[in-house]
Parts: sequence; C-alpha cells; structure tokens
Amino acid sequence: MSPKERRAYALGYRLALRKARRELDEMARRLDDDIAGLMDDVQDMKNEYYRLKAIEEGIDTERDPNALLN
Repeated sequence: MSPKERRAYALGYRLALRKARRELDEMARRLDDDIAGLMDDVQDMKNEYYRLKAIEEGIDTERDPNALLN
C-alpha cells in the first residue's frame, strides 16, 4: 500500500468513525426519549390503578360499614 493509499484509507476510516459516533449518539437520544415516554405511561397506569383501588375500597366500605371496625 502506497503512502497516498494509506492516508486515504486512514481519512476514510476516521470519517466513517465520526459518522458512526454521530449516529450512535442520535440513537441513544431517541432511546432515552422512548424510555422516558414509557416511564410516563407506566406512571399513568400506576396512578390509575391506585385510583381504581381506592374507589373499590370505598365501595366495599359503603357495603360493609363494620369493615372499618376490624
């Protein structure tokens, strides 16, 4: 391999490496955004579960007033 070819290869390699790093950073940002969105969805579902659970407990208490004494 001639010096010119080695230099061209090295420049191409560095260019490809920079491009891959940019793409990897972009993928990581998108993944973080997706994870944050999923966490929000899970929190919303958790809040809804606790809300429904509280409603059910209230209904159970209305049906059996002695439940509060236990």
